[in-house]
Amino acid sequence: MELAEQRRLPLKIKSRIALVGLDSARGAIGLDAESVIAMKDSGQLKCVFNVACNPDDARRQELRFFVPELIAHTHETPFPFSIDEVIADILGAREMLRRSELEIEWIISHVHVMRLIRDGHLQETGNRLLRSTVENFLRKRWIGGAQ
Repeated sequence: MELAEQRRLPLKIKSRIALVGLDSARGAIGLDAESVIAMKDSGQLKCVFNVACNPDDARRQELRFFVPELIAHTHETPFPFSIDEVIADILGAREMLRRSELEIEWIISHVHVMRLIRDGHLQETGNRLLRSTVENFLRKRWIGGAQ
């Protein structure tokens, strides 16, 4: 039996969504999970973050892929942005982020965000996250391929 060639579907992601999980990255690129992980490992996808509560546990990675890089990849255009530019794009001009904004924009659960706060990975004041701690978190959790 011959397998049909996969075709890319037009993908539209709301502009507020900055980071997506592995399943969304698979859908955007049209490949299986192992192939997407291989692209990350080889450096073809560089804007990848591990947002797991315990980043040292390689068996439980919680990967988030930067949407503009996925879109650039589907259009076969280069994505020459630095980590500083990527983080600036993810966070925008905000000095503080509401937890709910992070949950929506990173497609991450409320419970997961609360665990990150509880474990000291993010710092919350009121119901808001300090930009500096989110920025530091992203820098520490950047695993964008061959480094």
